Amino acid sequence: MLEWAPWYREDGEGGHSWAVKPRIDRGYHGDPPERVHRVERIVAKIKVEHHAYYRVIARYYLDQLLPHQMAPILGYTEGWTRSMILAACGLVEMRYKGDE
Repeated sequence: MLEWAPWYREDGEGGHSWAVKPRIDRGYHGDPPERVHRVERIVAKIKVEHHAYYRVIARYYLDQLLPHQMAPILGYTEGWTRSMILAACGLVEMRYKGDE
């Protein structure tokens, strides 16, 4: 997830969008590695199937908010937000390993 996020962050303040080609963070040049594309495909499925997890992933990895910052936005407690980050990353890891 940490490797995926820099390739898929949006330029604009306070949000992310895949309507245009994703911005690449400074220091990242060329095309992303294949493993980044694999993670993006998994995250895209999570966005459809488990949107609550996706909202947490997006705020944490793409918007770079900390759990205590995103909890009030999402309407969760900080502890629940941390648990959702852990669960979402576990889901990505499980599906990533399952694709091998």
